[in-house]
Amino acid sequence: MHLTSHAHGHRHGPGHDHDHDHDHDHDHPHPHAAAAPELEDIDGDVIHLNQASANLVRGRLVRATQSAINQAHADHVDVENGVIAQADGDTVSVRQGGLLVARAGTLTLHQGGALAITAGSAAISEGGAFLVAAQEVDLNNARTGILLAREVHGTVTTTMDTRQAAIFGIAAGAAIGLVLALGQLFGRRR
Repeated sequence: MHLTSHAHGHRHGPGHDHDHDHDHDHDHPHPHAAAAPELEDIDGDVIHLNQASANLVRGRLVRATQSAINQAHADHVDVENGVIAQADGDTVSVRQGGLLVARAGTLTLHQGGALAITAGSAAISEGGAFLVAAQEVDLNNARTGILLAREVHGTVTTTMDTRQAAIFGIAAGAAIGLVLALGQLFGRRR
């Protein structure tokens, strides 16, 4: 694991205040070993992660290569060949990686996948996302499940666009209302 944090970076997590220079009986597990190690929280200005994992990363710039991050909150989040569960930033860029949920002013996803994206502007190339909600979307050989956008540029395969999502919402609401009304009607006859 390689982790560097520049300019006021702080690592918070287990094992940083513990001295491992004492003798151990190697026939028994280490007394401080955990079944699953806790992920660290990292605060800093510029944070570089390389083949590392972290729980919460906060900074001006977060750059991760072949790494996994639970949550990143930064002005700029840049992930290559990695995964991130939740990204929140002015700009979020993911190349050959994946993310679950992202909220960004500008988001770029290249040869990657995402569950849900909300952005002012999103660009997806050779990748896909289940839900994309943005003011403007540029797509190149991209797939989406649900696409909600004011402007769409490029080629996309989508299950449901803005118009279809609105129709689906109205139909689903009407069906649920009908089921509830019938339930009340038949419930009173007993």
